[in-house]
Amino acid sequence: MGVKERRARHHAAMEQRILKTAEELLMRSGPDAVSLRAVAERIEYSPSAIYGYFPTKDDLLAALAADGFRQLNDALTRVSEVTNSSPLARLREFYWRYYEFGKTHPAYYELMFLDSSYAQDRWDREALELLRPAAADADRLIAGCIATGTFSVGDVPNGSAAHVVGRGSWRSGDRIAEAAAG
Repeated sequence: MGVKERRARHHAAMEQRILKTAEELLMRSGPDAVSLRAVAERIEYSPSAIYGYFPTKDDLLAALAADGFRQLNDALTRVSEVTNSSPLARLREFYWRYYEFGKTHPAYYELMFLDSSYAQDRWDREALELLRPAAADADRLIAGCIATGTFSVGDVPNGSAAHVVGRGSWRSGDRIAEAAAG
């Protein structure tokens, strides 16, 4: 292995160590506790060394948020593997997993959806890209509910799945739930 490969491997390992430490801070105390200085202190590096991996706190938080979006997407897209239930049952499971993610990962959820002070414009684009498969699954499930007569077209707001999944809002999801219940 050459010097370049060794450096690249070391860089990747250190980046993962920084992210793991930042995740520990996030999970223990929330997004406000995550800082380049706090991470540097915990891994016994100088803050200036951390800047070579993540130039700003927003860059570090964006990397954590991207990891959270990947985890959420994985949880949501697994619903499409369930084939022995109705579209409505799968749609309920889809939104239940969304809810569960927020309950079991509150610090990630806050970072990803609730506090707009953390590089929100950048995350909106990244979230939409990382959650595109989950939003597509939700759209298919909603279409399945319309096809089976569970929902009528008027019950479902345009872009509801992408809105709920990509922005962390339950407004459209509430309307869908009302249609399913009524």
